[in-house]
Amino acid sequence: FWWRSEGHPTGLFAGLFIALGTLAFAILHSFTVSSPPPRGVKLARGDAPELFDLIDELQTALKVAPIDEVILVADTHAGCEQRLRFGLFGPTRRYILLGMPSLLAVSSGELRAILAHELGHLSRDGGATRAWAYGVRESWVRFLVTLNERRSLTAGLFARIFGKYMSYFARYSFVLARQQEVSADRAAAALCGRAVVADSLVRLSLLDRVVDRAIGMTSGITAFQGSGPAAQTRQSLRAPNDPDQLRRDLNAVLASEPATGDVHPPLGERLAALGVAPRPPSPTERSAADRYFGARVDELCAQVDEAWRMSWHEGAIAVVAAVKDQVATSTAELEQLAKTPIDESSLDELRRRAQLTEWLHGAIAAEPLYEALAARDAPVGHLGVGRIRLAKGDISGLASLDHVIELGGELGIEAASEAHEFLVAQGDTEKAERYREILAKNAAEMGEVLGARGALRTEDELVAHDLAAELVGDLTKTFVRVSPVSRAYLVKKVVADRPELRAYFLAVVYRTVWFFGHEQHEVDALTSRLQEAITSISDEITVVCVNRYAGRKKIESVDGSLVYVRRPEAVGREVLPRWGRRAQTLDLVLAVPYTLMYIYLVANLAPGLNPIAGPIVVAPLIAIVAVLFWARRGDDTNRRIGGLVGVGALVGMVAGAYVTEGEWTFMLTPVLALGLLRPPANAPRILAALVVAAAALAGLAVRLFAHLVLVG
Repeated sequence: FWWRSEGHPTGLFAGLFIALGTLAFAILHSFTVSSPPPRGVKLARGDAPELFDLIDELQTALKVAPIDEVILVADTHAGCEQRLRFGLFGPTRRYILLGMPSLLAVSSGELRAILAHELGHLSRDGGATRAWAYGVRESWVRFLVTLNERRSLTAGLFARIFGKYMSYFARYSFVLARQQEVSADRAAAALCGRAVVADSLVRLSLLDRVVDRAIGMTSGITAFQGSGPAAQTRQSLRAPNDPDQLRRDLNAVLASEPATGDVHPPLGERLAALGVAPRPPSPTERSAADRYFGARVDELCAQVDEAWRMSWHEGAIAVVAAVKDQVATSTAELEQLAKTPIDESSLDELRRRAQLTEWLHGAIAAEPLYEALAARDAPVGHLGVGRIRLAKGDISGLASLDHVIELGGELGIEAASEAHEFLVAQGDTEKAERYREILAKNAAEMGEVLGARGALRTEDELVAHDLAAELVGDLTKTFVRVSPVSRAYLVKKVVADRPELRAYFLAVVYRTVWFFGHEQHEVDALTSRLQEAITSISDEITVVCVNRYAGRKKIESVDGSLVYVRRPEAVGREVLPRWGRRAQTLDLVLAVPYTLMYIYLVANLAPGLNPIAGPIVVAPLIAIVAVLFWARRGDDTNRRIGGLVGVGALVGMVAGAYVTEGEWTFMLTPVLALGLLRPPANAPRILAALVVAAAALAGLAVRLFAHLVLVG
């Protein structure tokens, strides 16, 4: 046999080579993991020739390398991204991301300023060091995010090692990144004028508030249930602008601070650097979307929203479906409550009716119900009346909020926050200070409440929940269509010094764990969406993922804590394909060092043997590695068939090596064959079997032919 060559411990070397090769592959794969390209609707020059001409003009003026793709996305803002092909290495691709909502809101002149700002990040005219810091920071952040999302052992190890380095680099480069934002503003101002740049910054800063107010005040969740961000923005912008409301929104934005880690300076600082005084934007006669897309605006909005939906992972789709079910259930409940006249409804029925009406149809529709509650001196009624009136610009709402503050409790803190925000938006900082003092006085109490409801520690005392069975039933209905959820536990946290505090935790166990589970960003997004759905049922319940929580056994031991268990999955349709894909990943990991081993043996072929046999073996092995790598990049029918072809051919090659040379790798055949447990979902099983058989016979034939050529 080939491993018994006299004087050469080839078997020991081969085993060591495979082990080291596997480790090297894992390391290389971690450092060359590719960030997926931005998702959205890719624009061709023929779709908007004038827009591409504008980008070309700005590229030339700012001395920027060519842009590879222009993509419409569902985000509110625009952006310019550079992505290396292989993690931290390889060629760079540059993308311009244009948020469809922003194109619907800004004028063509403001869009020119926005593009000039984004391309200014890539221009070296503003300073080579700043441009370098911007690019390196962006590349490392994306690389670490990708590593963190890939929940494997090696990727997690490198994410921890380099994450520590990145924390230092992020802090030291933060100032440079902010200076880069100011430099990009100035570059845009030099091309488009300071006033136009300032108007674009203000309009984009206000856009989110305009859309959120339209949903919260006049539309509710029902009107936007089936639409995406582009359609929501288009509908919201059709409402006439209220100059007083725009001024209040601008004051509120100017008084706010950027989120932690946001490299964009506050709006006031950016306007001051441009030398332009803040002012509400004037109405846009014709949006940039109408200018550059013409009659295709609605079509492109639909495509952007569809791409946004397609970017959801399985868990997010399930949660959205659960929210739709919740909307249907809430609508039916509201219809039942509406059958009872307002003056005959109980306080709890009226409160529930007001909350459902606001959630489904907007705050204005719920205002009469809150007024009826206020007439009965219910704090939630005074709070609802006060904040709705303030949202409409009616200062009389302050009197209602003052009454809630006098009553005290958590609603009093919320009322003080609403009043403070309104007066800041009004520009009346002197009166706003009074409410700020109230908030500061109650900050400790609010912190205790939020701390008790926002964190679950292993040393916390947990008891059985005391929620109504009907409410628990509503919670379990939410999970029926959320397939990643395996089990859910509901417990109550006891706060020693606040026994009256109601803090409930819904501990969710996802069906997969460790690196065999969902990617980290999917877990976070799914938990967040679950929290949104649960909050619509009760705002006293916090959703937490306990897959890796050390106190999970303690939660499970609480009597009556288990409120939901998912039905068993169909093994053939759901379980086997999932494990088959993981087995194909293992096959790929084994195939890479196996191929490298043969490359080494071919390079050191003994004299007298036919050298043509080497390429006959190595070329198919390289093709098998390429096919397996491609197959694991997606989960459509073609990739599943490709995975079966790769596994079948690899099994055939290994079997042929055993028949001809007695190669020991044949012992790995049962492991390799596990990759066959991933049949195509939409193809007949007989087709899958024929594909595997043909690939295995082809691999066996190639190996037998290579042996005949080798020995002559």
